Amino acid sequence: MAPLIAALLKSGLGLVANAVLTKGKEYIEEKAGVKLTENITEPEYIKLKQFELENERELRQLQTEDNRIEAEIEKAGLASQDSARAAYEAEWKYADHQSWFGKLVDGINRLVRPVVTIGLISMLFGVLPVPVNLPSEYWTVLLLVLGFWFGGRLLKKDGGVEAIKAIRK
Repeated sequence: MAPLIAALLKSGLGLVANAVLTKGKEYIEEKAGVKLTENITEPEYIKLKQFELENERELRQLQTEDNRIEAEIEKAGLASQDSARAAYEAEWKYADHQSWFGKLVDGINRLVRPVVTIGLISMLFGVLPVPVNLPSEYWTVLLLVLGFWFGGRLLKKDGGVEAIKAIRK
């Protein structure tokens, strides 16, 4: 798909390229009556340019809709960051006013992730030098837990906005 988009952009068919990204190659081929390939011939170019000029309004609307969706995704990501920031600030707001027991429990709660992480990684590297053949289920479970542990944290940290954009494309 990328070489086709590059070819369309190179030949000055930016609106058609954006429409291919938004609606899909088949949709544009059906509407324009041209088989889209990486090597656009002169008659195909003329037909596509004519299609672009005749349907410029619709193509611009597709581009505007795509821009609006991207802006909404970005807005949701910023709202998520603001929410996380507010939660972080609220968490530390009353830290000085806690009793010694509250501070102790708060400290223990903060140790869960590092302790589990260090434990999992030490289990992983602890059995590597051992010449014993461990069952494949052991490795599957260990790698699955590590993947979910760090993968979930990555999505939470990144806000998932990039993941949504990647899935959308």
